[in-house]
Amino acid sequence: MRAGIEALIEKLQRGWNPDARQIYVPQQDVLDWSWWPNSEAQTLFVRGVDLDGGMVLHEVLWIDRHLEWAVAPSAFLWLYDPEESQKVRYLGG
Repeated sequence: MRAGIEALIEKLQRGWNPDARQIYVPQQDVLDWSWWPNSEAQTLFVRGVDLDGGMVLHEVLWIDRHLEWAVAPSAFLWLYDPEESQKVRYLGG
């Protein structure tokens, strides 16, 4: 896991509210997301669509209790439900 991701998780565990301007790891919008459990690896994944319409699958290291964002090993993920996803598509992210 990258040092930047580890530092970000530590901040979030202390109660920091994420601000896109203060996140120094790659960020990705995940539209129409859903859970993708992997019982073999005992891992939880977020599956969704990126802004270009491609499928994405990310392992979850830490997730917001309101399910608005998550941290993956390589990126900070902004999670959008179907209704919010339509707005993001219309407005362009």
